[in-house]
Amino acid sequence: MIGQKWVQGPGATRSLPMRRPGTMPMDNIRHLARQRFRQEFESLQRHRAFAHPLFREMKWLAERGRMTSAQFELFRASMLARIFLTIPSIAEHAKQAALAGDYEMFATVLRNLCEEGANGDVSKMHPRLAEEAFNAVAHDVFDLPGTTMKAAHDERLPLCRPLQHYKRTVARLYQDAPTFASLAQEAASGGDGRTGMMSDLHALFMAFRPAMAPERFREQVVPYFQDHLALDDDGAPIGDAASGVECEHGRRALADAVGRIGTEDDVRRALRAMNSFARVQGRYFDAMLGALRSRAT
Repeated sequence: MIGQKWVQGPGATRSLPMRRPGTMPMDNIRHLARQRFRQEFESLQRHRAFAHPLFREMKWLAERGRMTSAQFELFRASMLARIFLTIPSIAEHAKQAALAGDYEMFATVLRNLCEEGANGDVSKMHPRLAEEAFNAVAHDVFDLPGTTMKAAHDERLPLCRPLQHYKRTVARLYQDAPTFASLAQEAASGGDGRTGMMSDLHALFMAFRPAMAPERFREQVVPYFQDHLALDDDGAPIGDAASGVECEHGRRALADAVGRIGTEDDVRRALRAMNSFARVQGRYFDAMLGALRSRAT
């Protein structure tokens, strides 16, 4: 019998599996593939899209009172249009998990979706809180009218082409490789406990605090960030860097992704998806930064 070695013993006969020369047990293959995936993921997190200079430059302008209303108006519209895609992307991930009969993944993604939707509390849904935060700063600091995520998403922005490319790429990734697209997006948002889009955005908004009434800042700006990061009621960080819902989403996404890795082919597929996300987000932020610099006066 191929692959078996018969071992004779007193009163019993048993067989031991034999490997062909040059082969490796599947457990070892899986372990090595997951180890390499974690290493590659660590390297990917150093991509500039995961800590883009856009936010540092905007913060520098805000701290010195040098940001123009035209700059903030474009920044608000561009960011709300990008954030608008978060819930549809999570919903697509849930759909793919359900269609695959992957109930564990389906349950995890639904949990994330419920957190984004504040378990049905309209006043605390993350899209609503994001609109309120951006609009409060727009009104109080720059005397701009309010807007909505949908209006920003539907508007023909100066960044229309890079935004459309971002939207198409993210939609494709969430259909073809949703688990790995989710991990890249969560890590880029700061879900690995390090700096990321959410932490950088929070630091920028804290620079606007001196220009706003304290109560107004606490009621309209802090809740959006407090629902993602570990902050007190004034918006100051509390606890360690790896706390808050954003980091919890990142931990879940990483565990789900590692669980999907079994071979080197899986690693290559994962890296293609995550690198695609990093490239398209980096290009979108690059385009935003260029457009904002052109509105400096």
